[in-house]
Amino acid sequence: MGTDSYLYAKQKNGEKVILFESGNQLPFFWLLLMGKDDVFACQEKLSLHANEQSGHADTAIALNKLQALSRAAGRRDYVKQNYTPSCLALYDDWMLFMQIADFSDMKIYIDISGASRFYSDINLFTESLLRAIDGFERPAEVWYEETITGTCGREGHSIIKCRFSNLSETYRIFNQQDIYGYSDKSMRSKQRRTIPKKLWFILLIILLLALAIAGLVYFFSEYEVSFTLF
Repeated sequence: MGTDSYLYAKQKNGEKVILFESGNQLPFFWLLLMGKDDVFACQEKLSLHANEQSGHADTAIALNKLQALSRAAGRRDYVKQNYTPSCLALYDDWMLFMQIADFSDMKIYIDISGASRFYSDINLFTESLLRAIDGFERPAEVWYEETITGTCGREGHSIIKCRFSNLSETYRIFNQQDIYGYSDKSMRSKQRRTIPKKLWFILLIILLLALAIAGLVYFFSEYEVSFTLF
């Protein structure tokens, strides 16, 4: 389907509707849907694609919708423990959308060939996915970005009645952060809120010194006047 990665559904008329897409970054929420068998199925598809002459091979895998969403729901605590409340809110909205979205054949199709191109070898890509999935079950280093592409992926341009951007205010906020760089501004503002503790202490010392100097100047000026009068 191209050089990007996609999560899509099949409608009743057989049309493929892209719900979310990404480039060479695998959205974190997509991986929550997958089990180890899905990773190996993906490896097989990508290996076949690499060995074929045609560049139009089907590299998507089909996940059972109920099983995949149940698996992702069971990993909610991982999201809650390792990410901010806003990311958890985005996850909850995304899960709701995935439940009500039209998957006529009850399958979620994921094509992560775009993300695999970041790796020089398909086996290395597979190992990376397996390590990430293992990390859901035990404490592990969190490396996903809290961005649109790092969580749910960008909303697809397909014309559908139920759109994620209409359902989720959190998605719209994240999307604005990605477009306008609000996340960077937010980060800088957080830094400005943490630094003043030291600055206030320095300013307080400077203020006390200034008051002390002013007091001494006033004292000696008064003393000099008194001495002159005497």
